[in-house]
Amino acid sequence: MTPVVTGPVDAVDMTYRLGNLTRMGDYVDADRREVAPFVPLVGRLLDVGCGEGAFGALIESRGTRVHGIEPNPTAAAIATSRLSAVTVGRYPDDLPDIEPFGCIVFNDVLEHMPDPSIALAAVRAHLAKGGTLVASVPNVRNISVVAPLVLRGRWDYSDWGILDRTHLRFFTKATMRELFENAGFYVKQQEPINMGTPTGKRKVLRLLGSRGQEFLADQYVIVAHQRH
Repeated sequence: MTPVVTGPVDAVDMTYRLGNLTRMGDYVDADRREVAPFVPLVGRLLDVGCGEGAFGALIESRGTRVHGIEPNPTAAAIATSRLSAVTVGRYPDDLPDIEPFGCIVFNDVLEHMPDPSIALAAVRAHLAKGGTLVASVPNVRNISVVAPLVLRGRWDYSDWGILDRTHLRFFTKATMRELFENAGFYVKQQEPINMGTPTGKRKVLRLLGSRGQEFLADQYVIVAHQRH
């Protein structure tokens, strides 16, 4: 069995609610195949908040060794059968002192952190020279959030999605980019993903033009590198 490095576990679980999902009880896992094309082919990758390992397994199938770190011990135990290594705990505090990674991925994780800039600062020590940082971040400017706020004065949390009740931080396209830049990275690519239904997309784009993307994207994928 793949080794599990144990560490302190927080009671609040990170969950991934969008994309291609599988469910075990109340825990949702996603292979995030919409994010995979942005991940470079590297020898070793760190998957922060790896869940049950669905995304990591997809990356492993390309020949990359994936080390996952996950605060939910039940999910981490499942991930051990899929990934090269798994650490039970939270990033960065519980990650063991190991060699840097060619790529580090945060799939809908940063918004769960009290201060995501601390995690991004730690990436600089754990990312190999020339390595790539990839993250998917929910877009709070989405029409599903903006319309109820503007028209009805409602900001209602839910069990999943952009207003997941476990989210501690909220970002727009502009502010998520600033988060990475302020942490010492330059953003090479920022692309919208999970754009909603084609019919709704066409209506919004007709009304707002290219700017409409910011109201349709559930998330953005950011690809970044360290500034030297």
